[in-house]
Amino acid sequence: MERSAGLDGLRGFAAFFVVIAHITNQTKILELITGNDGGETGVMIFFTLSAFLMGRLYANQPINESSLISFYRHRFSRVAPIYISVVLLAYCAYRYFGDPVLYQIDNGNLAKHLMAVEGTSVLWTIPLEVHFYLWFPLSWLVIRSYGNLSWMILLSVVIVVDLFLPITNEDLLHLPFFIGGLIASRLSISQRYGNLAFVISVLMLLLIAPNIWLAIGLHRNDVLRFAMAAVIVGVLVLSASTSVLASRILGNRVMSYLGAISFSAYLLHWPIMRALTLNTSLAAHPLRYGATVIMLTIIVSSATFFFIERPARRILNGSMKLQFGNIWPSNHKQGDRLA
Repeated sequence: MERSAGLDGLRGFAAFFVVIAHITNQTKILELITGNDGGETGVMIFFTLSAFLMGRLYANQPINESSLISFYRHRFSRVAPIYISVVLLAYCAYRYFGDPVLYQIDNGNLAKHLMAVEGTSVLWTIPLEVHFYLWFPLSWLVIRSYGNLSWMILLSVVIVVDLFLPITNEDLLHLPFFIGGLIASRLSISQRYGNLAFVISVLMLLLIAPNIWLAIGLHRNDVLRFAMAAVIVGVLVLSASTSVLASRILGNRVMSYLGAISFSAYLLHWPIMRALTLNTSLAAHPLRYGATVIMLTIIVSSATFFFIERPARRILNGSMKLQFGNIWPSNHKQGDRLA
C-alpha cells in the first residue's frame, strides 16, 4: 500500500481531538463540539483507521504462518514498547510516591494492564485494540475466502451486533468501527468524489458529537448513533486515503508529524493535564491552559517517540540501524506507522 498523506495527518487529528476534548472537560472551552466525553470521536477514528490499514496492508496477502508472524510482530512493535513503558513507570511512581503521577496502577491491576485485559483512564482503549488484533485473522480469512462478498459478510456482523445482541461491554460497542474500517479497506473511491466525501464526512462528525446527540433528546450510547458514526468515520477514512483536499489539509509536515507522535500523545496527555491542574492555576485560564497542555504534550511525546517508540519498533522489526537525521515521518513507509 502506498503512503497516504491524508491518513498520516488523520491520525494526528484524531489524537489531538482527544486531547482538546479532555481540555474541554476541564475548561468548558469548545463545549458543544468536544464536551461530554466528545473525545470518543477521536477514538472512533483511531479504531477505524487501524482496521482500514490492516485490511489494506494484510488482507490481500495469503494467510499463513509467515504472514501471521509478520502481522503480530508489527502490531507488537507498534503498541507494546511505549505502552509497557508507561504502565511500568506509572506503577513505580504510584508504588514509591503513593500518588498516581501517571495512572493509578498498583499490585492489584498491574498484570491486567500488562496483559491488556483492562485499562484505567484513557488506557481503556488499549485492550480493545489488542482484542481486535486477536480476531483480525478471522476477518482476514473471510476476506481471502469470499473476496468482494466479504464486505457484505462483515456488514452483516455489524447489523447482528447492533440490532440483536445486548451491548454489554466496550468490545461490542466499538466493534462496528473496527469492522467499518475493514469494509472501507475493501472499497475504493475516485479522487473526483473523494474530495466531496471528505468534506461531507468531516461536517457530519458534528452529528455524532455527544452534546448534539443529547440536545435532540437521544442517549449518547444509542445504537443508531454508533451505527451512524461507524458509517461517517468509515467514509472519512476512505476518502482521506485518496482525496487531494485531505492530502493538502492533513498531509502537510505538521499534521504528519503529529500523526507520528500520536500514540505517545494519546498515552501521555492525561498525566500532563493532571499535573498542570493540581500544581498550577492555569486551569482558570482556558486558552493558556489548553495551549500549555498541547505544547507539553508535543514536547514529551516527541521525546518518547524518538527515544522509545521508533528505536524499539525498528529493533523489533529487525532493523538495528537507528536513524535520527530526518524527523519528518513522510519519508517512512506507511506500514511502519500502523495504529
